[in-house]
Amino acid sequence: MSEELQRQQVIQSRCFHPSGHWIQFSETDVDRTIAELFEAQAVRRPQKMAVKTLRYQFTYAELNRAANQIARAILALCGPQTQVIALCFEPDAQMILAVLAIIKTGKCHIILDPSSLFERNLQQLDDAQIEIILANRETLDLARSYAAAHRQILNIDELDLQADSPNLELAIPPDAPIRLVYTSGSTGQPKGVVQNQHDILHNAINYSNAIHICTEDRLLFHSRIAIGPILRALLSGSTLYPFDIKRHSFGVLAEWMAQEEITILVTVPTVLLHLTESLDGTFSFPHLRIITMNGEALYRHQVEEARRFFPETILFNLLGSRESNGYRIYFVDQHTPIQGDRLPAGYALPGTEIMLLDEANRPVSPGEVGEIVVKSQYLSTGYWRRPDLTAEKFMADPAGGSERLYFTGDLGQLMPDGLLLYHGRKDFQVKIRGFQVKLDQVESIISNLESVNHAAVVARDDAAGVLRLIAYVVTDRKNVTASSLRRQLAAILPDYMIPSTFVFLDALPLTSLGKIDRRALPPPGSARPLLDSPFVAPRTPAEASIAAIWADVLDMDEVGILDPFLDLGGHSLQATQIVTRVLDTFQVDLPPRILFESATVASMAELLIHHQLQQLSSQEAEELVAALESLPEERV
Repeated sequence: MSEELQRQQVIQSRCFHPSGHWIQFSETDVDRTIAELFEAQAVRRPQKMAVKTLRYQFTYAELNRAANQIARAILALCGPQTQVIALCFEPDAQMILAVLAIIKTGKCHIILDPSSLFERNLQQLDDAQIEIILANRETLDLARSYAAAHRQILNIDELDLQADSPNLELAIPPDAPIRLVYTSGSTGQPKGVVQNQHDILHNAINYSNAIHICTEDRLLFHSRIAIGPILRALLSGSTLYPFDIKRHSFGVLAEWMAQEEITILVTVPTVLLHLTESLDGTFSFPHLRIITMNGEALYRHQVEEARRFFPETILFNLLGSRESNGYRIYFVDQHTPIQGDRLPAGYALPGTEIMLLDEANRPVSPGEVGEIVVKSQYLSTGYWRRPDLTAEKFMADPAGGSERLYFTGDLGQLMPDGLLLYHGRKDFQVKIRGFQVKLDQVESIISNLESVNHAAVVARDDAAGVLRLIAYVVTDRKNVTASSLRRQLAAILPDYMIPSTFVFLDALPLTSLGKIDRRALPPPGSARPLLDSPFVAPRTPAEASIAAIWADVLDMDEVGILDPFLDLGGHSLQATQIVTRVLDTFQVDLPPRILFESATVASMAELLIHHQLQQLSSQEAEELVAALESLPEERV
């Protein structure tokens, strides 16, 4: 056994809750149904807290009873041809109720993100042939806008979720599709990955067994559309804490983690990095035993930051995809040596095998880099209504076994002890904030804009170590700006595929073969981008303070008070950082969502000053008016 593998086993042996109450899932559990395993937890511990959010909480008995009610209402609406049902909820307890209800019916579902582009969600609804949308009071108007005349809406707030409702006891086959998740939709034809009961349950069991999730654990996750953390927690009898990262600041997240004594945090490296940047030593997290991450490569600097703020916490990284689920794991503690800038992909999980193949689908020689191909019984069944793409990415086992092969498009290298090293995407595909993005696809779309002659797109880490897209553009038109390009792309692409930075060049550098020389593309620098709006300097101390925060978070030399946040290349995580710092600086108690709507420094300053004026007493207000009337107009 290699030293590295031995070290991994030692760290994993410490991944237990202090209570020691962990019960391992057996190999036969994967042949049961998700509904059956959850209902067994509801019988064993009916009064235990199952889900707790900032607004709601449910015991296991309450959660099961309410999910049964919703499931029966769904089946009463369904026609014989209904296959897929849409869920339209903010990430809260009611979304979890809806997910469990759908699973109990044996139907398939998609989860719409209310914050996503309207056209993108509508495209998914059309492609999935949705006839029924589940919603609540909070999302009802949005659901109605999607429904038109041919879709029914089930408002779960109109149901009596406290009424007694027994389990449905439906016979659901293991290969029944239960989830449809769209990984792209920018090319005019969305790509839906079909996940069935068998592969989702196998992934949840592998994950839970790897980090020993138990009934005493408190698991917090912040994804708006994931069901993996829901099942890992609820099938293990632990308590689930959904958190909406777009609604609340990182400061609120840290406070809630400390207050609720969270033991497992499910996140992605980018969010973890922003969380550590928001910590100032006010909170401690002695109960946090493990931070699990997936969705992005994990880099050395991100691990070092996590070690600083969570010295006793074990980091757990999972490599996988929606098509293959998790297939490699790697543990990191305070003493794990890190070779190179990126962490290894890790070692195998039960039920999965890795093959490294060359362009001719032949195994590469030991130690060489090849495409990562996952061999398993627990893969996605393929792509929804895309037999061509399914045939391209999935293949039957050439040896005639029951496993299938999935060609990931990732490049990897296997060490003699079985450790997999990740070498990036085969096809220029990267992950931006957890979403897969094809650089050549974005490049092609920008190049096809009427105002653009040539374009190149690369992905580079910014000053904070966060991967971002940079577009290099050649144009012969004088009125083309980053603002105008962003407006055009916003109508075509989801926000994570829109470059953060646009660099204008007279010509793209080329190699001797006439190809774009990507290595010769200049770094974008920190200068303010070329925008539609002219630069306007801060006029007041408040604007100067807020502009300085914007410039620091966005890594720019200066920011004008009328510069729109999105035109500066800002994304939601940076917006959360700005809001957190502004609230701390001005010591005001405002909902972060209100500040999110302030798209410029000037509007944010005006909102804060208006709020502060509202807090004045009548006497203070009179004194302020008198003072202002005594000043010259230019001072006022």
